[in-house]
Amino acid sequence: MGRHSKQSIEVFVSHASKDQAFVKGLLKVLKQNKIRYWFSETTSPVRRSGMTKLGALSIAAIGFSSPNAVKSIWVKRELLYALRQNRYRGRIIPILFRDCQHELLSWTLADFEFVDFRKDFDIGCENLLRLWRR
Repeated sequence: MGRHSKQSIEVFVSHASKDQAFVKGLLKVLKQNKIRYWFSETTSPVRRSGMTKLGALSIAAIGFSSPNAVKSIWVKRELLYALRQNRYRGRIIPILFRDCQHELLSWTLADFEFVDFRKDFDIGCENLLRLWRR
C-alpha cells in the first residue's frame, strides 16, 4: 500500500449496517487525511451499486470484522468479490474492532494481517494510516 502514498488513495469500505457508529468515526479520520472513500449506509439496491463502485473505482478495500459483519451477506459478497480480483491483491485491509469468527466470512482471512481497533481507536487509526504512509 505504501507505494500509493503520493497518489490519491480511494477505498471501498465494506461494513455491516449495524456497525455504522464505528464506521462513521473512521470515515471522519479518512476524510481528515484526504483519503477518498465510498460506502453504503443501507443494504437496499443502493448497496448493490456498491459492488459496481468496488469494481470500478477503489484502489483498496477495507473490510470490518465484527459479529455483525460476519452475519452480513453483503460484507461477505463484497469481500469475496475483492478477493477474486487481482488488482486487490495486497490491498485488502481487514479491520478488527470486535472479537468474532472472521473465518466465517472467508477462510483466507487467516492469512491477512488485521488492523486491530479493539483496544484503542486512535492507535488503530495510526496503524491503518501507516499502511498508506499518511
